Amino acid sequence: MVRLTRYAVAALLGAGALALLVVPLLAMKTDTGEQRELVASQLVAAEQQLDIARTQLEIATEQLEIARRQLELVERQHDVAEETRDIARESLGRLDESLALQRELVGIARQTLEEAKEINRKTPEAGRRI
Repeated sequence: MVRLTRYAVAALLGAGALALLVVPLLAMKTDTGEQRELVASQLVAAEQQLDIARTQLEIATEQLEIARRQLELVERQHDVAEETRDIARESLGRLDESLALQRELVGIARQTLEEAKEINRKTPEAGRRI
């Protein structure tokens, strides 16, 4: 019976030792499963963030292209505005020249009129003809 007791004690000690090893392993397995789930959910979140970042990049690229086109348009408008300004300046210069010539012609016309009046005063018959 002593032997039986020894075997029973040894068996109980072995079972206890086995239980001490198995319980942490089971807990570890549970922890590992939870960690896998956590990592999987983090992976899903990271993939979603990556999709969002790709979409934002596409939008930013399109906005950049729009901005480039707007810049080209503004540069063309600027060039047209400069050409229009230059034409306006040239036209203004020509108008100034034209005005000076008209004033000169008006002056000549006045002088001619004065001379005609003077001639008419000196010759009474010529005044009747004019």
